[in-house]
Amino acid sequence: MRRLSFSPSSAALKRFYKRAGVAARSDGLYAVQLDGRTVKTPLRRRLVFESEPLAVAVAAEWDAQTDKVRPPLMHLTGLCMTDIDQPDALTKTSLIGEILPHLQTDCTCSRLVEPDDLVRLQEVTWDPLIGWFQNRYGVLLRTTTSLLQASQSNETLDSLRRELFLFTKRQLLGLRFGVFALESLVIMMAVIENRLSVEKAVDAARIETEFQIQHWGNVEWSHSLNKLDTTARLAAAIMYLKHTEKQ
Repeated sequence: MRRLSFSPSSAALKRFYKRAGVAARSDGLYAVQLDGRTVKTPLRRRLVFESEPLAVAVAAEWDAQTDKVRPPLMHLTGLCMTDIDQPDALTKTSLIGEILPHLQTDCTCSRLVEPDDLVRLQEVTWDPLIGWFQNRYGVLLRTTTSLLQASQSNETLDSLRRELFLFTKRQLLGLRFGVFALESLVIMMAVIENRLSVEKAVDAARIETEFQIQHWGNVEWSHSLNKLDTTARLAAAIMYLKHTEKQ
């Protein structure tokens, strides 16, 4: 089978298979296959899963490719391959070390002071999420209207670090992927706790962009494509989280 790299800069390749599917193995695992041959990761490891629904979702991502295979857009496949190829490089400490700094620049904590309609929209959308987050995790979040990041206290960061250490390593990998997509730990945790759907979470993370679109219009589909990509990334993160929660 042709080797396929999933780095962000990977170029599109001509589709080299007819059908993607899933095969149950004798060891109880589920293999993602292309024309009956198991997919290999960039490090030549087999793409197999304990969860059949997760394997089916990855296979569907391969099957959805048209005449070209576009690795940078195959978010769930890329996430799963990262898990399989980097088991030793990914630790709880390193993953949390990448997740927590995003709280300092969390979109829900960085506010604009004008126009009034946008200020009100920020308050209506983000204040309930911040209130829930503070109550749920017993922390205090700082917000800012300056260009500087909203520096959170050491107490808040330490408390959240302890909370995140309760996650499995694979859960943290999925969480990191979702936080990067939304640029918000607050919104991502709300999705995990079933406070927001994927669609509502993307809307909450994009209120400033959507406000600008309403007033100034779309920019040759770029905003729409960006929203679709963010939604796809978040959906991949949630799918991965739900089906690796016990691993």
